[in-house]
Amino acid sequence: MGRYLNREQALDPTRNQSTIFGEVADLYDRSRPAYPAQLFDWIGVVSNIGDSALVVDVGCGTGKSSEWFVRNGHTVVGIEPDHRMAAIASAKLHHSNRFTIETVEFQNWLGLTAPADLVISGQAWHWADPLTRFRSAHATLKNQGWLCVFWNQPEVHSDEIHKNIDKVYDLLPSDVKQAFHDTRLPGSKSAITAASPADEFDESKCFGSVKRFNFSWDLEVTSQSHVENLLTQSTHRLLPTEYRSRLLNEIADVIDSHGGSYIQTFNTHAYAAMRAT
Repeated sequence: MGRYLNREQALDPTRNQSTIFGEVADLYDRSRPAYPAQLFDWIGVVSNIGDSALVVDVGCGTGKSSEWFVRNGHTVVGIEPDHRMAAIASAKLHHSNRFTIETVEFQNWLGLTAPADLVISGQAWHWADPLTRFRSAHATLKNQGWLCVFWNQPEVHSDEIHKNIDKVYDLLPSDVKQAFHDTRLPGSKSAITAASPADEFDESKCFGSVKRFNFSWDLEVTSQSHVENLLTQSTHRLLPTEYRSRLLNEIADVIDSHGGSYIQTFNTHAYAAMRAT
């Protein structure tokens, strides 16, 4: 892996990171951790949505979040730029007449004919244009409608197995290795442009006081599920196939040498606020 000369050679800059997940859409749907039920219960309480709310799911992917809202009687419009991800969401929710999906980036979406009660974005808000995403959400919502963004973030562990996994990444040149700093574990943190997600809501001036949610939970991760999840991470997907395979094989060997699995703690973070008038 040390044969990489620089970041540009290692991570292909010509590929669109926001739609690269579609290359492995089925794997993404199977391997990405779901969200705890407590998150959706909190969203329902804090936003006070009715029994048949209109929800817009920005970057809905394969429908992991949309599914809960459809199942609970809400109408969901999914916004997903990758047609392969959108196809899985459509197939999963085709039995319901309460789900539609539009294959477009949020900043290019033409909007609804009626205002939404709730805009959500799970693990995807950072892919929306930071210059327009809050204004677009504001324009989509009715008065007293809510925006809620959320993501799963794995806790960093410092036990022997993770130290040995870090040693595998240490084989990458330093400028390339830095790109993997926040994506070495299954799951990822939603990127922001302010000091905190709450600050970003405030700076947009489109929303009121921010409500916060945090919930910790554990998941057993096997060497196979760890590698499959990394195969859905955009940074890992940008690696040339030969080097990605070598990297992931070595990581799997580390986990197998420690019994084949480990317990990973995740923190589910959510930030929500009501639309400002």
